[in-house]
Amino acid sequence: MSVVDRTASESVALFAIVLVVIQFILEDNQMSYYQELTIGVLTVCAGFLMLTFILELFSDIKVVLFHLQITALRYSGLLLFSGLFFLLQSYQLNPKIQLLFGVFVLLSWVTWIVHELNYLFRIQRREWDNRNIDRGEWFLKAIRNK
Repeated sequence: MSVVDRTASESVALFAIVLVVIQFILEDNQMSYYQELTIGVLTVCAGFLMLTFILELFSDIKVVLFHLQITALRYSGLLLFSGLFFLLQSYQLNPKIQLLFGVFVLLSWVTWIVHELNYLFRIQRREWDNRNIDRGEWFLKAIRNK
């Protein structure tokens, strides 16, 4: 339960950050394209954070809900990074800073996607009860089954 409590507190802290950033953007009278994009991304982020907090209430019932909660928290963090990148784009800053932050955001997304694909591969191998299959064979078998 300590993991669940920590996850819930992380979701509340991230939600507070999201609200502060949205409030900061809304103080401007004229919003640019990137500021509107930031508000949209951060609104979706806030939705995933609320989902994380709600799933915390039921996480002891099923392990599946716990995995959904962790995934929602990770996804909301990635959306928060993306929203902050769009916010940086709306200001005239040093392009190197914006590019560097963009590279870190892209690396975060790629790492998360690779992690999720690896997780799906391991789960699918266990379900098929075939420990010796490699990723190429798994991909071809999954396509043939569809």
